[in-house]
Amino acid sequence: MLRRVSGSLTGAMIRVNHRQYGMIDCESVECSGNFLTFGTGEGGTAVRLANCVAYGGMLIKATDAAYNLDSITVLNCIANGGTYAYQLAAGAADAMNIQHNCYHGQSTAIASYAGGDKTFAQWQTLGYDDDTQAPGLNLDPKFVDGGNGDFDLAIDSPCVNAGAGAGVTTDRNGNTFDRFRPSMGSRANREGNPTRPLARVGLNGGIICV
Repeated sequence: MLRRVSGSLTGAMIRVNHRQYGMIDCESVECSGNFLTFGTGEGGTAVRLANCVAYGGMLIKATDAAYNLDSITVLNCIANGGTYAYQLAAGAADAMNIQHNCYHGQSTAIASYAGGDKTFAQWQTLGYDDDTQAPGLNLDPKFVDGGNGDFDLAIDSPCVNAGAGAGVTTDRNGNTFDRFRPSMGSRANREGNPTRPLARVGLNGGIICV
């Protein structure tokens, strides 16, 4: 079992060629290149990526349906660049829960799924990143300096407080994520604090922004 991985995989990736782990659970991990690649094997692995970043590569590549993952869960992650964000064979996983993620700069499509390229709109019609309360984004995440490994979010990043609660309590910098509306990606923002106004209901029923 490879569990509760955190930190940086810059310049590296996790590659699984055979069944080695019952679960791969990554939180606030950053990777330059493909984040998680599966080859051939027995399958039986459950994958969870939460608040992770893949820069210049895919979040998950699983092109052999024979691997048959138990489940794929991707929440509040950012995929920037690369050919696809996902390259998945039909039947690559028994169940997939992919929500609240941001995609930008893929050269071909958001995903290659079941042998066909999927635009962001087509991806959502499949039931992924379509949550109406915290929908997925197809926008520039506005990293401070992603090319040099600085994946802090700029003040005006659309990813700030745009995610949904996924059980990740702290970001890559050790700052506390908002419990209900964390930022997408591994870091809250440049200062590590929410920058968007929080809406609260006043005693008179009005909305107060603080």
